[in-house]
Amino acid sequence: MTDFSDPGAEATVLAAFLAQPNLASVASSLDPDTFTTPNHRLVCEAIQTLLRAHDPLDHATVARRADRKSTRLNSSH
Repeated sequence: MTDFSDPGAEATVLAAFLAQPNLASVASSLDPDTFTTPNHRLVCEAIQTLLRAHDPLDHATVARRADRKSTRLNSSH
């Protein structure tokens, strides 16, 4: 099976969501499982959570939210 993952492209998409607020509708509709890198899935989920809550969408807030989710996931194993 061919590996179609491109972590660099995934990171670029996530950075675009943060840099371009007009992409919020795209970010909201994207399935986090589209991302092949676990950390990128966490960041996508964090962005979606923040958008749903109408919270600020900036690097620091996204990082905190993703870190909280990562901590919860790791403590449940």
